[in-house]
Amino acid sequence: MNYAEIKEHDVVNGPGVRATLFVSGCWLDCPGCFNKKVQNFEYGKEFTDEVLEYLMSVCGRKHITGLSILGGDPFAPENQETVLRVVKTFKERYPEKNIYCWTGYKLEYLAKSKKEYTRELLLSVDTLIDGPFIMALKDLKLKLRGSSNQRILSKDDIKNVLPYFKENNIACDFALLDGAFMNLKNSRVKWLEDELGDPERFKEDPSAYDKAVSEKIYQLNVFVSEEEEAGFLAYMPNSKAARWTTHFTDVIPKDGGKNTGIDAIISHFGIKLEETMAFGDGGNDIDMLKHAGIGVAMENAGDNVKEIADYITTSVDDDGITHALKHFNVL
Repeated sequence: MNYAEIKEHDVVNGPGVRATLFVSGCWLDCPGCFNKKVQNFEYGKEFTDEVLEYLMSVCGRKHITGLSILGGDPFAPENQETVLRVVKTFKERYPEKNIYCWTGYKLEYLAKSKKEYTRELLLSVDTLIDGPFIMALKDLKLKLRGSSNQRILSKDDIKNVLPYFKENNIACDFALLDGAFMNLKNSRVKWLEDELGDPERFKEDPSAYDKAVSEKIYQLNVFVSEEEEAGFLAYMPNSKAARWTTHFTDVIPKDGGKNTGIDAIISHFGIKLEETMAFGDGGNDIDMLKHAGIGVAMENAGDNVKEIADYITTSVDDDGITHALKHFNVL
């Protein structure tokens, strides 16, 4: 692997003062890329054992809070083996410090990869900023990102909040890419179990807290009242709650949500945002309804959803979507 640069005192790419490694090589060729020359895998110098030791010596300085890795793309297949060696060496020597890593690939794509080093690398970084740069979604106000489709996915939030869940006996459902697991079951969980009629789905997992740290978690469902949300969110500065029931709340990345899904779809198909229409009935739909060209609330939605909607249609059980599409002359 080649690298373009090592910054010894970086205050831009992550919290605090950081050591930053810019790797060379990226296959995505995003239009408008700020670091175009580094897309070439031959750019820069070879990343040797001597360079690794130099980087680790920088990371070891007392004022350095962590290591940031970007490029190029650290998750380009050609780079992963060397980047993983960097990450493992850093973790062995400085376990109290964190790693931020940027990639143009989506986490969902990387999580399904069969490549030898991908999964271990994913599990080793503390915060992943994922997704390609999309010029149409460029936003200079964003923290750590160039366009609004990109996400900040932090394992630190989950590490920080687990002791609070344990101490207060808070039930939580941890969502994986292809499944989920629970730490404990209480009356709120029992309500959902009865609603869905699937007792096998909500079994307590005795290894839940270990798995929450070792696995990639996509979403939490925390079984608390709305008044109790502030207690655990204080430990999760990179996350937000989106509630659609009184029994639990969804917890997702602060810069994530259904609105980012709209951005990804319209970018892929070349659709204008003002040409979109979104339907919703829960608190976790509010950002999406406000973002879409037309936001439609169902009659069965809560008042907080209706008050931000452009139009209120009939209920889900009364053909609300069809009614709205006819109202706007789509049908």
